[in-house]
Amino acid sequence: MYDDVASAVEYAHNVLKTSPDVKEYLKRRGISKETIVDFKLGFVPVNGPVHLQRFSNRLIFPIADPYGRYVGWTARTITDMEPKYLNTHDMPIFKKGRLLYNYDKAKSIIQEKGWVVLVEGQFDALRLYQEGIKNVVASSSTAFKPAMARLISRYADRVYIAYDGDSAGRTSTEKVEVLLTSMGVQAINVKLPDKEDPDTFVLTQGIDAFKKLMKGARGRI
Repeated sequence: MYDDVASAVEYAHNVLKTSPDVKEYLKRRGISKETIVDFKLGFVPVNGPVHLQRFSNRLIFPIADPYGRYVGWTARTITDMEPKYLNTHDMPIFKKGRLLYNYDKAKSIIQEKGWVVLVEGQFDALRLYQEGIKNVVASSSTAFKPAMARLISRYADRVYIAYDGDSAGRTSTEKVEVLLTSMGVQAINVKLPDKEDPDTFVLTQGIDAFKKLMKGARGRI
């Protein structure tokens, strides 16, 4: 299964590298060439392999386990197609409620610093990582689960929760706060303006403005 997923990730990555429209889309989103390579971003074309047709015309965000092995992906539409996100089906090596995007890259930095930024989506994680906040993880548009909290609590005693600044994001933040606090982790709510997420906020306001929000945030324990 690991080999099959790795092959699919490599295929989608190679397709992206030869897809000018997709690369232009990512450029407009402010995603650098280095980030595309570092995170092995990919794309599945409409005429792609049969076993990947479910993800046709979507960006591929590969997800690794804590050991750096690719185990699945989140696929995001670049049009108005619904649903916006599709995940790999659960299988023995992929349980989305037990995985955090970028955890494999971030864990050593989290251990060093003792804190982590938790965001909802892949673009949010890529934006912060690209702007120098490497100790960032994303829950990949899924509900935050106890297994995710346990992953974080291995190395972090502080979590800056930077979920979307809408009603759904605020409701999710409250649930995450309760769960993390129950595990003895300090939960710090980074309140973004209405209808903003870390990606859009940093693009328009800059990383220093985001850090200011982090600095002014208050936590609970």
